[in-house]
Amino acid sequence: MQSIKTYEEALIFLHSLNNASAMQTKRTPAMARKRLNKISNFLDFLGNPQDKLNIIHIAGTSGKGSLTEMLHNIFSSSEKKTGSYTSPHVSAFIERIKIDGRYIGEKELIDLLNFFIKKLDQFVLKTKEDALNFYELSFCIAIYYFYIKKCKTVIIETGLGGRADTSNVIKKPVFTIITNIGRDHLDIFSSLKEIAREKAGIIKPGVPILTGEKDARWIKIFKQEAKKSKLQIVDYKLLKNIETNLDGTTFQYKDEQYKLNMPGAHQARNAILAIECAKYFKIDKNQISKGLKTAFMPARMEVVQKTPLIIIDGAHNEDKLNAMIEFLKTYSKKKGKKYLILGMAKNKKIKKSFLEIIKYFDAIYFTRFSNPFRKAFGYNDWKSKLAKQNNFKLYYNHYAKDALVLVSKKLKKDDLLIITGSLFLAGELRKEWYPEQKIIKNRKSK
Repeated sequence: MQSIKTYEEALIFLHSLNNASAMQTKRTPAMARKRLNKISNFLDFLGNPQDKLNIIHIAGTSGKGSLTEMLHNIFSSSEKKTGSYTSPHVSAFIERIKIDGRYIGEKELIDLLNFFIKKLDQFVLKTKEDALNFYELSFCIAIYYFYIKKCKTVIIETGLGGRADTSNVIKKPVFTIITNIGRDHLDIFSSLKEIAREKAGIIKPGVPILTGEKDARWIKIFKQEAKKSKLQIVDYKLLKNIETNLDGTTFQYKDEQYKLNMPGAHQARNAILAIECAKYFKIDKNQISKGLKTAFMPARMEVVQKTPLIIIDGAHNEDKLNAMIEFLKTYSKKKGKKYLILGMAKNKKIKKSFLEIIKYFDAIYFTRFSNPFRKAFGYNDWKSKLAKQNNFKLYYNHYAKDALVLVSKKLKKDDLLIITGSLFLAGELRKEWYPEQKIIKNRKSK
C-alpha cells in the first residue's frame, strides 16, 4: 500500500523534510563533512547510482541554470538520452528533474517518493543517521531517476556553493564547469575568496574543468584545486557581433554563427561555455546549434505577455540585475510608462544595482514572495533603502498578486511591466500565465 497517493501529498511530504536535519545554510567544515557522508551513505544504500552515470557538474554564481538547460538540449539533440537537475524550481517541483526536454511525470514522482520513504526508514533504522532534508532527498531522487531511466549523460547544477553542496557527493564526474564568481550568498560565505574556494570544491582529480571566470585571484584558487586536471578558460574576446532582443540572441564565436531562444548578452556568454563543453565530447556544430536554438528557461527575461509587454525575470543578485539593466538601457528609449514589481530575499546585497535599476521606472511596487523558507524584504527594509531618494513614492503590497492586480489596472498598450528580484517571486506570479497544473500535466514549462 502506498503512503502517498497524490502530487499534493508528495509536496507536503517533501516540504516537511525541511525540519528533518540541518539545512545547507548552517555549515561548518565538520558539519559539511558529516552531512555529505550521510548522503554518500544513503546513495551507497541504494547501490551508488551516481557512480554509474556520466555527470557534468556545474557551479558558479550566475548562469548555472541557463547553462544546464543549454547543455541538456545540446546532448539531447545529439541523440544521447540526457537528464538534468536544477534548483530551485520556478513554479512546479517537477521542473527540477528533466529527461530529454520533459519533466519527471506526476505518477513517476509519487512512485519514486513512496520507494524512497521505505528506503529512508530502512536506512535510518540501520545506520542511526539523521533523515535527509528536502534538498538532499530531492537530489537523490533525481540521481536515482536518471539511473533507472538509463540516461547516457546527466547535467547537475549545484544548489549553493560547491564544496559543501549536496551534489558534491559526485566523486567521478566526466566534466566540471564553474561559470563565474560573483557577489551572492555573502551572508553565508564571508568573502569572495571563500566563495571561490567553495565553488572550486567541485573540482576532482583528472576531471577537465572549464570556467568563464577571468579574475586572476579566483583562477589561482581553481588551479590549486585542479592540480591533476586540465583547466580551460574561455576567451570572451572571441565572442563577437552579439545582437539581442526579446525574441532571442544571435552571436558569432570562433567564426561560427549561433542563435539562442533566450534574450540577453549574458546568455551568449553562457552559451560559449556550453559550446566548449559540447566540443570536448565531440558533438558536431549542427547539433550544438540545434540545442542552443531550442534551449529555454522560464523566468529568464521571459516575455509572458506581448501587449502590454510583461517580462518575468528571476534576477536575484548583482550580476543578474546588471544584465536586466543592460536591457533597460535600450528599452528605456521607447514610449510608454515602465512599471516594476520587485521582491527579494532579505540576504541579498544589491544596493548598487538596486539604486541603478530604479532609475528606469515610473513606478515601483515592492512586495514579498510566499516561500516560507526564505526571509523576504518587508516594507521597512525597502523604506530604509529608499531613504535618500527624493520624491520617490513607495508602493507596497504584502501579497504579490495584489501588486500585480494593481499594476495591471494601470497598464496601457505601450507600457512595460517587469517582475523581478527573486525566482520565488517570478515563479509565484508566472502561474498567472502558466498554471502549475498545466506544467505538471504537460511536463513542460509552457
